[in-house]
Amino acid sequence: INFQVPYEVVGNTSAVVTASGVTSMAARFLVGDAGPGVFVYGNRWAIVQNQDYSLNGPSNPAKVGSYITLYGTGGGPVSPAVGTGNAAPVSPLSETTRSVTATINGAPAPVIFAGLTPGAVGLLQVNIQVPALPTGTFAIQITEGGIKSNAASIAVAQ
Repeated sequence: INFQVPYEVVGNTSAVVTASGVTSMAARFLVGDAGPGVFVYGNRWAIVQNQDYSLNGPSNPAKVGSYITLYGTGGGPVSPAVGTGNAAPVSPLSETTRSVTATINGAPAPVIFAGLTPGAVGLLQVNIQVPALPTGTFAIQITEGGIKSNAASIAVAQ
């Protein structure tokens, strides 16, 4: 089940799911200002578009120096703010209010943009330049406001 936690919810909270008239037990969880998470597919491959908009993977690596777009969740507050359940605007772009950094294989990777994906609801987008690395498969990770995301795989080529 994918759902957007309302921006107004902070601290300890709970959620229930109702399907076909049956309600689940309440699941309790803590909601922080940000909790970045990289979306993955297959065997922990990051959902990343290469500069040509193709899906990054072992047979379709990103070129060193090119720009990639990583998708995730938990980006936290943005400016300008977007209401819960509303799609992010195309203009002006809604950027994260906290600093976002990225690493690939532990090497700093310049972040060009971090914020909401225009036209999508609550979808974090981070545009990153691939640093100088050898050809291979490496871990990619983002950090926002000191909070690290999960690590996922990305393919890189010279």
